[in-house]
Amino acid sequence: MRRPLDRFTVLDLTRVRAGPTCVKQLSDWGARVVKVEGPGEDDMTGARDGSDFQNLQRNKRSIVLDLKRPEGAAALRRMAARADVLVENYRPDVKHRLGIDYESLRPDCPRLVYASISGFGEDGPYRMRPGFDQVAQAIGGMMSVNGEIGRAPLRVGVPIADLCSGLFAAIGILIALLDRERSGEGQWVQTSLLAAQIAMLDLQAVRWLVDRVVPGPTGNDHPYTTPMGVYEAADGSIVIGASGQEGGVLRSWAMGADARVAASQVEAGGAAGVVVGGMTEREGVSLVARGSGAAGGWGAGGAALDDGGAGDGAGLSVCAGCGVSRLE
Repeated sequence: MRRPLDRFTVLDLTRVRAGPTCVKQLSDWGARVVKVEGPGEDDMTGARDGSDFQNLQRNKRSIVLDLKRPEGAAALRRMAARADVLVENYRPDVKHRLGIDYESLRPDCPRLVYASISGFGEDGPYRMRPGFDQVAQAIGGMMSVNGEIGRAPLRVGVPIADLCSGLFAAIGILIALLDRERSGEGQWVQTSLLAAQIAMLDLQAVRWLVDRVVPGPTGNDHPYTTPMGVYEAADGSIVIGASGQEGGVLRSWAMGADARVAASQVEAGGAAGVVVGGMTEREGVSLVARGSGAAGGWGAGGAALDDGGAGDGAGLSVCAGCGVSRLE
């Protein structure tokens, strides 16, 4: 069966997670990948037959080359001349020391798309530092907006800096391959754990850049939309997401169900989550997910109710009884 990238050959010089995550996107879509490994090299992702290594290195062939020896580096240069893409995630100085950097390969490989993933970029004061996911999460600001209010900064539960830098590199490679069809030339694609992590701050970053608001952690609550979060029910926990018209319906339902709270308090935002939380605590998960009629019908299992065709993305989504959204 033909796959979209099966006409491309990729040399994979990467280790650990960010680089293999990048190359995995290409191999999954059919690219012919050759993983270049050093003799006795430790990939730092466990045993070769372990789940993590197999997940990261799937759909690849492998060759062992000692790039510190002239004959090993020469063999790589011959392979690069026939390849479409080369991906590496060495510290910036290593590829230059080995003589396999982009500028060194370019004369003999003008069509090669060369991708580099580093910890902190190819230049700058931190360029020589090794990159680790949690360090990038800390310096890039992700840990400052993750976790609970008043608690210490918290890392994300997956290596998000590694994963996102790999995805950004894969996108850059695909763009460079598209551009090569017009220009006939390859180019050097660069990203880093730090750059990817800053990019992933997204709305939290622009809150500071545009609004001059310093964002902080909000736990399971949305930074500015409510009710949106995890709420305790009588027999478990439930995730509720509401916005636009359906959010107003839910807030009205909560206000009407709890006469102790005035409309101004509910509409103010934060109080709405408190009221909804108070209501869900008195009901079981399944009953909350089905809705109580007054709320206009809640979507169970993640189904979203739209706002009647207004097309502004408003809706209400309630998840219960599924592995991710029901917390026990």
